[in-house]
Amino acid sequence: MRQALTQPIEGSFLAQDDLVQRIDRMLQEAQLGLELDPDRVGPFGRFCHGVQPNRKHEGLSPRAAAWVPKFRPMNPLALVLLVAQAGLPETDLRAGEVLTWLPEGEAVVADLVRGQVVDAATGLSVPGARVELWTEENDAAAGGLQLIGAATTDGEGTFLFSARRGDSVGSKLLVHHEGYLTYPGTLSDADLIRLVPRCVRPGRLRVLDMTGRPVMGARITSTYSCAHDAPALDLTTNATGEVTLPTYGPQPHAGDLRIQAPGFAGLEYVSLQELPGLHGPDTAQVWLTRSTPAAGRALDARGRPLGEQVLWVVDAEGHHVPRTDSRGVFRIESPYAPGELTVSLLETSARHLYSGRMPRERPVALRLDGDRWPDSVPLAEFRFEPPLPEGAELQVFHSEGWFSREVGSFPAGSAMLLVGGAFSGWEEQLLEVELEPGRATVLEVELQAEPRLHVHLPDEPHGRLRVQVGDRSSQFDGRGEASFFVPAGGEVGVLWEGSSLRRLQLPPLRGDTTADLRPEACVLQSSRVSSQRYEVLVEVPRLAEGSLNAVGPGDPLVERLGPETFRASSNRSYGMRLEYRAPELCPSTRVVVPGEGRVKMAPVSQTRLEILFPDGTAFPVEGYSQTDLGSLDPGRRTFTLLGPTRRARLTLNLSPGEERRIVIRP
Repeated sequence: MRQALTQPIEGSFLAQDDLVQRIDRMLQEAQLGLELDPDRVGPFGRFCHGVQPNRKHEGLSPRAAAWVPKFRPMNPLALVLLVAQAGLPETDLRAGEVLTWLPEGEAVVADLVRGQVVDAATGLSVPGARVELWTEENDAAAGGLQLIGAATTDGEGTFLFSARRGDSVGSKLLVHHEGYLTYPGTLSDADLIRLVPRCVRPGRLRVLDMTGRPVMGARITSTYSCAHDAPALDLTTNATGEVTLPTYGPQPHAGDLRIQAPGFAGLEYVSLQELPGLHGPDTAQVWLTRSTPAAGRALDARGRPLGEQVLWVVDAEGHHVPRTDSRGVFRIESPYAPGELTVSLLETSARHLYSGRMPRERPVALRLDGDRWPDSVPLAEFRFEPPLPEGAELQVFHSEGWFSREVGSFPAGSAMLLVGGAFSGWEEQLLEVELEPGRATVLEVELQAEPRLHVHLPDEPHGRLRVQVGDRSSQFDGRGEASFFVPAGGEVGVLWEGSSLRRLQLPPLRGDTTADLRPEACVLQSSRVSSQRYEVLVEVPRLAEGSLNAVGPGDPLVERLGPETFRASSNRSYGMRLEYRAPELCPSTRVVVPGEGRVKMAPVSQTRLEILFPDGTAFPVEGYSQTDLGSLDPGRRTFTLLGPTRRARLTLNLSPGEERRIVIRP
C-alpha cells in the first residue's frame, strides 16, 4: 500500500489549501525529523520536494534533508496517511504554533528558561528587551556574581536560554529595555515579565557628607529579592555628588538602593520612602558619615598568600564581596558598621577565615585556621598589668597570620594587639610588640572608657540616627531617646533623618552628655516631605467595569469621576504607580510623577484557553489550573502538558480577546 501511495501526482493537487494547511500542521507536530524553515519555503514549496525529485532541498534543515530520501517521491496524501498510521496527535494548531512530544519517561529540560516580556501598561509584547540570568553575590559554585545566560526578546517578546553554565545555575533575573524601568526578579518570574514604562522625569539623587559637601564617586546599586541580588543599576555620583536614575522608580519590583563611597560608612537599604524628591521637582538627598576602610591579607594554612580569591565578608546586616590581589590583600572601602567583620572564602567548602574587629588602614595577616597553631610553632606569653577592664575587647594578630582573642600563650614573633574599639564602651588602642619565645611579656595600657551620649529624638514615627566622631561613625535605632557609647577626643556630629532632617554638632565629649534634637535650631529641613499634593487625570477605555489603584509612599488617593475617568493624587515629593484591573482584561500598570496632568491607560483583553482530551475532559497543564487558563495574557505562550505517559511542550500564539479550544490526542 505504501508503494502505491508514493507515486508522484500533478502539482495542481497542491492548490487544495485546506489539505496543504493540515499537512503543514501535522508535519510540525510529527516527530519525524522534518524541520522546515518557514522563512525560506512557503506552504506549497514544502511539498514540492516530493513532486520534483530533482529539486534541491533548500529550506530544509540538515536533519530534515536526511529524511527526505525516505519519502521521495511522495505526494501530500501519502504524507497524511503515513502520519495518521504513525498514531501521531492531532491538534488545532495554527502556523507557527508547535507541539513537541518528549519520549516516554523523559522530562522537559529543566535548565531551559522560556518566557515573554510585555508592556505593563498595554499588555503588548516587547521585542528587543535584554533578559539576563545571574547568580547571587554569595554563590560559591560560581565564585560570586556571574552572568549565566542572556537573550534578546524576538518580535513576539519571547526569549529562551539555558539557566546553567557548567556547575553554576542562575537564580536572579534582570530585564533591560530603552524606555522602561529595569525589572529585577527571580527565575520563577520568567514565564511572564511586565516591564513598566519609565517615568517622564527620571529620578535624581545627590549624596552629601555631614557638612553638606558633595560626595564624588559614591556608588549606587540596588537590591530587590534579597541582599545578594544582582544589582538592577550600578551608577556613580559626579563631581557635584549627583546621579540620575532613569531605570529606577516606584514599580512593583523597585527594591532598595545600596550606597557606598570610599572613606564613608555605607548604607545597606535605602527605600523609596526615604528618598523624597527623587521623582519630584526637587532632588532627593542622602547624607553619608565618615568611616575608615578595613584591610587584611589572606593566607592559606601554610602561610602562603591567597591571591585572586573572592571573599565573603559579613558586616553587621550588610556584606561585601572583595577580591584579593596577588599578595592576598583585600580592602573594605565602605564598611557599614564599626564593629566585627566575618571573613570567609567564597567557595563551596565555605572555609572560615576570621571573625572579629580589624585595625583600620593597617592590613593584618589572616591565616586559614589561624586560631589553631601547631605544636611546632614556638610560643610566648603575654599579659596586661593591670588587667584589662571588664568588657574591653582584645584582638591579637601575628605577622604570619595567627590570631587570638585571649591573653596568655601566642606564637612568638611580631604581633599587633587591638584593644577596645570605637563605639564599644572602651577607647581603641593599637599596640605593636615583639614576643620572644619562651618568655613572658608584661604589657601596660591605660584604657579609657568611652563617654555615653544620650539623645532626645523628635516625635516622629520613623527615622535613621547616625553619629560621626572624626573618621568613625555608627548607626542606631530608637524612638523617643537613644543612648550609646561614642569615642572621645573628636567633634561629634549627630544626624537624624525622619520626617524632618536634623543635625547637631557637639564638641569633643569629656564625659557622659545629653543632646536634644527636638529644638528648631537643629532642623535643616522642617519636613523632608512636601505638604503639597499633585493630581493626575486618568482615562481608561470602557472595555469593562474595573478599578484603579494607586501605590506609593506619598499616601496616594484615587477618585472615580466617571465611567472612563479617575483622578489620582499623591504627595508632591513622590511618584506613584497606577494599576488598573478589570474582569477579562490584562492588568495595566504605569508610573506617574509630579507634573503629569493627564495620562491614558489602554489595557488589552485576556485570552480564554481550553486544552482538552478528545473526550472533552481537561488536559493537565503544569503550573496552571483551568481557572488560570481562562484568563491568560495574549502573546506567544508555552505550556508543559502532562499526558498519561508522556510530557509535551505546547507553544501557542494567543490573540487578545479570543477563545481557543485545543484538543490533544496523546
